[in-house]
Amino acid sequence: MQIKDRMYIDRAVQLDSICENFIDMVMDLYDIPGIAVGVYAGKPEGNSGDGTPYLFTGAGGYRNYETKELMKPDTVFHCTSVSKLFTAMGIMKLVESGKLALSDRLCDVVPSMSIADKRWENITIESMLTHTSGLTDVSDYGWGKHRSDVDALKEYALSDEVAGRKLLWEPAVSTDSSDGAHAGKFRYSSMAYDLLGLVIAEVSELTFEDYMKQEIFEPQGMDDTTFDTYDRIKGSDEFLKAADRIGLAMPHSKGRDRVIRLENTYPYTRQHAPSSTLTSTAGDLLKWAGGLLEREPQGAPLHMDSLQDMWAPRAEVPDTGEQMGLGWFIREQNVSVDRDDMTGIDTYTLVGHEGSDDGFRTSFWICPDLGIATVLLCNLTDAPLKKLNKKLFEKLVK
Repeated sequence: MQIKDRMYIDRAVQLDSICENFIDMVMDLYDIPGIAVGVYAGKPEGNSGDGTPYLFTGAGGYRNYETKELMKPDTVFHCTSVSKLFTAMGIMKLVESGKLALSDRLCDVVPSMSIADKRWENITIESMLTHTSGLTDVSDYGWGKHRSDVDALKEYALSDEVAGRKLLWEPAVSTDSSDGAHAGKFRYSSMAYDLLGLVIAEVSELTFEDYMKQEIFEPQGMDDTTFDTYDRIKGSDEFLKAADRIGLAMPHSKGRDRVIRLENTYPYTRQHAPSSTLTSTAGDLLKWAGGLLEREPQGAPLHMDSLQDMWAPRAEVPDTGEQMGLGWFIREQNVSVDRDDMTGIDTYTLVGHEGSDDGFRTSFWICPDLGIATVLLCNLTDAPLKKLNKKLFEKLVK
């Protein structure tokens, strides 16, 4: 056996142990129904070596807490706002192809739309990606309605909820504007991302779901990933029961009595697909992470320049110490080190997204400098996944 093969095996065994112990720790110490974990550890940025990337997928707990059916590493989850990372990538692919520009105005790209607040005419694609458009968040997702018709997204854009909306402030003009407080004022908005999905549909002349499948999921071999969750259940009217029957992770909540219960609906409706309804597995999300990190000339999701543009800070996120790129949150994580008689603090930059919907929490982060990606998927509202993902990253890099 070659030395480099032995080094890879030793590294894989060590990382396997870290990941498996992490799952055991989570299930022992945190009162959650179930979790799926994915870890990708490839070549660090700038490393020209030919090492095989490390992949781990594992799971703990239950897919359905009531029936006690075990969670599997390949269980399909509702991925909440991690959906927005893919919508942002869909926009950037249109930018790369020259069909769209970040400076384009929403009113020009979707001329059928209108918002009562005339300031909306200054909303650009970039301001929507960076949550600096002045648009507020969705007020009611209407998960129980389960709309699946092709017109749902456009009808939402023309609805009173959008058309009658008053902007919070003047939309950001550009990232390098010096125009005072409104040049990059942040307010998280799922509404903006749903409208970006409509932009994708209008520019590509495909449905949002078909464009994402054709341009992102199929090229990356993400065979168990879709925005069209309704299609998974083959048109059944009993959406929650159908989701359970085909083995999706089921949504749970916990009341004041600390009892874990199934939610009474599955979070899906097509008008909020671009912001919220991706369904996928930890393994499929790692395929995407690998494409982003390895940046191979063939099959890469985006050109390197586009990725660097997306991961560059463009707005401050209040009260978190984080910044906002084009769809991606950017944060720093300090890790204490004590190795080889050396102690201190290493600081790493990570890009990613958190998400929470009725019954689910997701956490997806990438450290480009180390070539590491971590994915946590949980079927419980408000599970502390961001804290847990930080713990996992710390264990991986110490």
